[in-house]
Amino acid sequence: GHREGGAMYEVQSRSITFYNSHYSVRKEPADDFVKLAIALNTAVSFFGRWMILHVKADWEPKDNGSEKVFKTGSLIYVDAQDFLDFSKAKEDGNEDAIKEAGSKLDYRILFEPTATTSYAGYSTTKNYMILYELEDVKERMKFFKIGEGGGPFVMVSGDEEGKIQSFSAGGVDSKESDLLWLTTSSYTQPS
Repeated sequence: GHREGGAMYEVQSRSITFYNSHYSVRKEPADDFVKLAIALNTAVSFFGRWMILHVKADWEPKDNGSEKVFKTGSLIYVDAQDFLDFSKAKEDGNEDAIKEAGSKLDYRILFEPTATTSYAGYSTTKNYMILYELEDVKERMKFFKIGEGGGPFVMVSGDEEGKIQSFSAGGVDSKESDLLWLTTSSYTQPS
């Protein structure tokens, strides 16, 4: 099953090195693959209609089609079809098409690092994303729900401050339900 407001995307990746890959994506089997206009070290995934990007080097406006710089370590998301259109325009080298497609991009930030916080990953259920971040080496979880009709994520819950405890949460069947496995461990309470 698809997530609410979601689609399925076919992704091809070609590893250049352990940390660097080219990604090409298509929505329909009859479509051509489009090489994503992202840095080689950017991690890519999908949730519903959203493309999620973990930016591992500052991503400048001239490269991302917006007027923003996304800092190293940020987790952002954008409408997947809009980004595929932008990537196709960049692949074709048509400046007018690049500018027009870039104007439709509406990047949203799920996580941006600070001097004391860093991204530690995420997991999903059918309608939720659980974001893990480290704050002063303490783990903190934030829960986001996909918006109505597959709209933007809305934060629904989370830890106020980090804990000296390790958390792991993952969907039992992330395509079909919001049930999750939750595991915790700490120095005084092993899992």
